[in-house]
Amino acid sequence: MPKFAFVKIVGLLFLLFTTFHLVGQETKVLLDGHSSVPIEGAIISIQDSLLSITDNQGRFDIAKEISDHIWISHLSYRDTILIGFLPDTIYLSRNSILLEPVTISFDKTSNLRSIPTLGYISTDIKTEHSRTGISQLLNTIPGVFMHSGALNTNRITIRGIGSRNLFGTAKIKAYLNDIPLTNGVGETTIEDMDLSLIDNIAIVKGPTSSLYGAGLGGMIHLNTKGSIQSNIVHLESGIGSYGLLTSRLSSVVDINATNRLILHLNQTNSDGYRANNEYDRLGFSLIGEHQLNPDLNLSFINNYIDLKANIPSSLNEIDFIQNPQIAASNWQSVNGFEDYTRWIWGVSGSYRLTDNAIMKASIFSTDFDSYESRPFNILQEDSQSIGLRATYKQNLDIQERPILSVEFGLETYYESYNWQTFETNAGIKEGLLSNNDEKRKYLNLFAAAHLDLSPGLHVQAGINYNKTTYDYLDQFNPDMIDLSGNYSFEGTLSPYININADIARGNPSNTLFVYGLISHGFSPPNLEETLLPNGQINPNIQPEKGINYEIGLKGTFSENFKINISGYAMTVKDLLVARRTSADQFIGINAGKTQHNGIEMSAGTNWSIGKIQFEFITDLAFQEFEFKEFIEDSIDYSGNKLTGTPSYQIRTELKTEPIDGLKIGIGNFAVGSQYLRDDNSIESDPYSIWHTFILYDFDLSPKWNLNILGRLENLFDQEYASMLLINAGSFGGSLPRYYYPGLPRNHYFSVTVTYQF
Repeated sequence: MPKFAFVKIVGLLFLLFTTFHLVGQETKVLLDGHSSVPIEGAIISIQDSLLSITDNQGRFDIAKEISDHIWISHLSYRDTILIGFLPDTIYLSRNSILLEPVTISFDKTSNLRSIPTLGYISTDIKTEHSRTGISQLLNTIPGVFMHSGALNTNRITIRGIGSRNLFGTAKIKAYLNDIPLTNGVGETTIEDMDLSLIDNIAIVKGPTSSLYGAGLGGMIHLNTKGSIQSNIVHLESGIGSYGLLTSRLSSVVDINATNRLILHLNQTNSDGYRANNEYDRLGFSLIGEHQLNPDLNLSFINNYIDLKANIPSSLNEIDFIQNPQIAASNWQSVNGFEDYTRWIWGVSGSYRLTDNAIMKASIFSTDFDSYESRPFNILQEDSQSIGLRATYKQNLDIQERPILSVEFGLETYYESYNWQTFETNAGIKEGLLSNNDEKRKYLNLFAAAHLDLSPGLHVQAGINYNKTTYDYLDQFNPDMIDLSGNYSFEGTLSPYININADIARGNPSNTLFVYGLISHGFSPPNLEETLLPNGQINPNIQPEKGINYEIGLKGTFSENFKINISGYAMTVKDLLVARRTSADQFIGINAGKTQHNGIEMSAGTNWSIGKIQFEFITDLAFQEFEFKEFIEDSIDYSGNKLTGTPSYQIRTELKTEPIDGLKIGIGNFAVGSQYLRDDNSIESDPYSIWHTFILYDFDLSPKWNLNILGRLENLFDQEYASMLLINAGSFGGSLPRYYYPGLPRNHYFSVTVTYQF
């Protein structure tokens, strides 16, 4: 860890444990979310200890210094977990036996949940899956598809955006709490985040969140805060196929009523299914939370990752069918691998100015140091970044009911990225080939408003302004040609408006609303895409821009059925296309326009037979993405289907809970065919993967808990490609390599022991 970071963290720890807080009582009011009628007899508790019961006016008193998660329970209303600073008036939703408890977090996550295009992965869903990677979880959200070639080789697409990127995720923003995980050129890596650190995941589909930029694909928000117990220790150990071993230690300690520390240690090792496929990752995270007084809260996060993973790369069709366990011969010959450390640090604070106004600010920094041995050269990368995010939110209440909420702020980011390439002699580093320095900067200014036109009619609107700049310094000039330069895109304004109406108002058993939205988004090219084949900057390259139209319906009815269905149409112009010029070089061009149309649905129902509970869920996406205008090298691809995107995704799962604590499930994930070349001459096969799991969670004693998970993937041993490389080239007479083989039938088993002290 860099010395300056250590000093900052030590200083913050000193602050956390030496600051005093004010003590007192506050009165809160519970109201019905439909009628605003006071709720009498609701139980207010914390860690199974009764705090209060609401009176006939819905009022209850609570100590100001309590910073833990507060549970509200009432027979007629959904159980609700309150997190953070609580408003004076709290609205509850009517009961639905299907849905999990509502988590109301009075921070950014609560704003995310008001976005109609939001997908949400809860703690309960996460615990049913193997802890080896995030791809299974993301693929539970319709419209989101994560290609997974290996634990360290992934590509995420949302509604077809990001499919043009070849080896990683781009055009989709990601955050860890409020810390960007996306670098200065829009590239995102989240697969190295251990799931023990993440409590829940929120996914915005499409350019509908002005508060977090206006990227075309959307945003993935990894949240470490949630309904986590206090004063506990988790110890987890897992084993799986192909030498998979996982170990995790987590501890949450309340130092006192206003100080909390959360510690995560994790290690994952795997021999891998394929040759040259070993994977070793060590992670450490420390999170601190401190309430200086009832209005001022501070927190910090320090996350460190040390990873070394070999790279088997993709296979041609013959090898994929006949011998999928081998590695690509050129990568095998040099034992290709990547070895890096990643450090993320951030401090944030929130200050409640009044009952209706709150300010938030966070300072964050990242450090990335990487060495990658490849068949064609060796790449060394070193990146440091620093950023600031600040917001101000104001609520306007009329007769104690929120009518208007406005929020505005900024996010600024600076990254220094140095990279060199070297000649390779069978994996041994030799002479310098290039030496480059990039300065990446962006500024996001944003504003959003939520207006209640009437109790059942709401309008949300937002706007984002982005300014992106790259500075490039060529520090290796053996031919005396200096390719240094700078490039600045014109500022981009991206508006967003959403209107939704409660169509079940007055019906206590239903919560249904319809919505319609229009949103604009953009994605700038990275610096490499702005360079011409001779290395000069292309002044004509432009960001991709898109406009999205969407309508939908979401909610619950009949007390045991939930549904979320939407249809969208998004047009993207100035499409950025990566044109391959050599084995390791690509340039970018604006090649035309694409049309993204789709229908998405999530639905679920539950019932019981005697005391046995059942739940059935289905998530599906039918999508048609095509090139509307696309001409490259005088070849017209207009009308062809977009490459690297499945025609459909369908996930179904049946779960049952025969006895308390025992959950059994079986499910299927079906993926449609994908075109592999822009001329649509090659198409992958569709596939269907079955899985089953058994989860048993029970208390050994009042303080000890045991959780046992067994999961079997690919039950029927389906052969399929879990990741595809589009427009793969062929060099030296070799066949193009499109395919990353998916795992055959495989298992995962874990045991978690929890002690509450």
